[in-house]
Amino acid sequence: MPRITEAKQIQIQQKITESFSLREQSRHLLECARQAVEIAIEQDEQTVREWLENETKAMQIQQA
Repeated sequence: MPRITEAKQIQIQQKITESFSLREQSRHLLECARQAVEIAIEQDEQTVREWLENETKAMQIQQA
């Protein structure tokens, strides 16, 4: 049975942790997109932009 070095185990652990974090971030972004569409339908584009700016700042994501 092959053995993995401790350094490699730590690297794998970090990648798994990063994967879970990115998955959670993806879920949040999808929810934000859904809410943004609802706001755009119910209100206006400027309101959506302001709301998205606040959401992305809270997540520390830069807008393109």
